[in-house]
Amino acid sequence: MACKLCRKVKMRGVPLEEQIQWILSYVQRGVADMWKENVLEKLEAEELKFETMREFLAEIKREFGKGERNQ
Repeated sequence: MACKLCRKVKMRGVPLEEQIQWILSYVQRGVADMWKENVLEKLEAEELKFETMREFLAEIKREFGKGERNQ
């Protein structure tokens, strides 16, 4: 949620790819870090592409939001 708020305030006009990389830079430790490395590799190999920030955030929620209430 903090990344979503900061992105809205400070990252207006920044290309989507840079916004995604910025958010991924905060993903650390354990399973989340392994997931991040996999996503970065697929993005670099052009095997994965997010057309919108909403699509990227939905992927994070799908991966890590299991069992949490919707916000």
